[in-house]
Amino acid sequence: MRKFQILLLLFAVSTSVLSQSYSGYLSSDLKEPTSYNTYVEFLQKVSEASPIISLDWMANSFQGRRIPYVTISENGIQDTGKLKFLIFASQHGNEPSGKEALLVLIKEFADGNLNQFLSNIDLIIVPQVNPDGGELGQRRSYNDLDLNRTHTNLANPETVGLHKLFHKFLPEVTLDVHETYFYRKGWLNYGFIKTYIQQLGILTNPNVDEKILEYSNNKILPEICEYVEEKGFSFSNYILGALYRGEPVRHSNPGVYDGRQSFGIYNTLSFLIEGKNGRTPNEELSRRRDGQYENILGLIEHVAENVDEIKTMVGEARDKLMNSKEGETVSIRSVYELGADSINVTLHDLKKEKDTVMTFPYKSKVVSTLDITSPKSYLIEKFDHVLIDLLNKHNIKYTPYKFSSEDCIYRYTILEDTISISDDKFFDVDKINVTEHTDYNDYVFVPVNQLAANMVRLIFEPQSMHGPDSRHGLIKGKKMEYFTDINGAYKILRLESN
Repeated sequence: MRKFQILLLLFAVSTSVLSQSYSGYLSSDLKEPTSYNTYVEFLQKVSEASPIISLDWMANSFQGRRIPYVTISENGIQDTGKLKFLIFASQHGNEPSGKEALLVLIKEFADGNLNQFLSNIDLIIVPQVNPDGGELGQRRSYNDLDLNRTHTNLANPETVGLHKLFHKFLPEVTLDVHETYFYRKGWLNYGFIKTYIQQLGILTNPNVDEKILEYSNNKILPEICEYVEEKGFSFSNYILGALYRGEPVRHSNPGVYDGRQSFGIYNTLSFLIEGKNGRTPNEELSRRRDGQYENILGLIEHVAENVDEIKTMVGEARDKLMNSKEGETVSIRSVYELGADSINVTLHDLKKEKDTVMTFPYKSKVVSTLDITSPKSYLIEKFDHVLIDLLNKHNIKYTPYKFSSEDCIYRYTILEDTISISDDKFFDVDKINVTEHTDYNDYVFVPVNQLAANMVRLIFEPQSMHGPDSRHGLIKGKKMEYFTDINGAYKILRLESN
């Protein structure tokens, strides 16, 4: 008995010593964001001390900083029976509270306070996607890109690394943590600002599996709203719209160029958090961090309690992508339309210094403005290193093309000189059969029956709002001129069955 008591004492002492090795790195009363060097050292210490936390490196930033991520797992992250949950923050360098919340979350797991969630889920956590911007205190990357607009063109190493991480683990759930700024000039002149400390955005692209969209809207949103408000933080479904100039309220763009939608298009249960930023990055940073932490923890708790349902739902939806067929309808352009109902929004009256509820028109519905029927595959020239590189970055499967007598090959031709990129207008195309004029040996075959089925069809169709002529571009620095010759012939071919 005495020997057992001594062993318990030694274990308690060793655990306390290990905890002390990392406990001094995080402050409960934050005056400024944790520096890159400090939080990396914290992650190194905590991974050495905790058997459930492992440290690895996602990529090098544009300036060369190594971007760390940690996995939190009882049995090892490669356990295929567990649900995987990827959480990443600070794509924008001047939005630090998400990073700070994730560091606290990691410490809580290391201290053993949250391990009840690990019986059926594993976590992959990237505290800071944009360390260069974080050190500079700026939204954009060091080379002046908004990283959250580069998830289709994968123009920077930070988002390339994040997508590699996604495809390495194929998490069923992802969460992208941001902050939003309520103090823009238009709002201040209006005399009212939004008040919500926490907002949660769900998927809005109409090509995502309907069950995932319904689950997010009908189950996740109300539960997280109740959870976060019980913790003392005001909450809303993520809303946008310059209300001060008469715009209706809407939710976020269905484009797949951002972190949430680009992973959601793989039929992932994918979310975005938008916490309320301060007037400066340091204002009320502890309070902002705590709000982010509770929102994140609420999602983790929900996922852990509903693992079987989520795994089944996501698994079945992904099976549909793997079995995608020629002739399916795909929405390649969509917009928000006004619904029948208006919406109440709580705003803070800057003159009276009190909150008030105001009613606004509400663009509640996403509707498709252009559908296409899916081809059997797309054909890309095997010597086009730019597009082949993009396929590889997105983990899109392709093979050398072998012609079959059942194949019909079509080429688009752009019919207008001026290309519109607005949501409700798009240029016209003609589709020409070029089967007899194609050198089949020069192409690779990109099938639609793969996990990337939605991504392939959305980025390769020339009229797509997500593709070559999209606002953020499929290829960095290049628009439609890269994809067409002087006669408007589009270089990506469609392969259809006879």
